Amino acid sequence: MILKGDIGYLELEVLTNKISGSDDFWEENWLYTSVKGNFPGFTANYDCNLRTDDLKRCYNDVIGLINGITNNAKLTTLEEGIELSFQKDKFGSIQVSGKLTATDLTRCCLEFTFVTDIQTVISFNSQLHKILIEYPIIGKP
Repeated sequence: MILKGDIGYLELEVLTNKISGSDDFWEENWLYTSVKGNFPGFTANYDCNLRTDDLKRCYNDVIGLINGITNNAKLTTLEEGIELSFQKDKFGSIQVSGKLTATDLTRCCLEFTFVTDIQTVISFNSQLHKILIEYPIIGKP
């Protein structure tokens, strides 16, 4: 998934799911993900674990933003790897704020904000939807 803005971009690439062979909701819904960010003067490149249920909540939030039901959406994760917040203004521009946190021992963190448009967010959500089809939520909480 790529999310481009006026001053940089964020890319999330699911590398694999971490299947343990059970149907347990808490064990099975982890996705090993590569995170890349490029912003003026800073880059981020690390791997983290995301959960399919976190991605599904973000997908649903962004659908509400796209359809004008709400002016904000977010991605929060069980682990600290990534946080995203989308805020639509009255002119239709979307401000994306985020925090990228390396999950290794360094705990390096990059906070950013950029502006994008609704078409970019629609494309991001379409890519997110494809991931959710490939890696559906397993089990129930």
